[in-house]
Amino acid sequence: MKSQNSKIESVQIDWEQTQWNQIGNGTPQGGGDIIDVYGTFNNIEESGWNVTIPIKDGKADLHYMGLSNGLSLRGELFLSNSNLKKHLIIFLCRFSTVCKFLI
Repeated sequence: MKSQNSKIESVQIDWEQTQWNQIGNGTPQGGGDIIDVYGTFNNIEESGWNVTIPIKDGKADLHYMGLSNGLSLRGELFLSNSNLKKHLIIFLCRFSTVCKFLI
């Protein structure tokens, strides 16, 4: 992350907010399952980010993950999501052994 923007020193995952959810699409069967990952950056409690990872065949599909609202700080947009996807994938892959095949 720091290589993308020098203002980002560290990224933290809020494991208590991270959850497996179903997305709706207006049909009874719904749109599928996702993992919502939430966190902060630079150890600032008032910062935030949210990544949505779709589930395909029971596994997280990191190719289609998305940064939902950019990075925020005290309710204001800190960085947009246009260039952060690759860096968040690399960061999140630290927690998975199969990730190296997806980058």
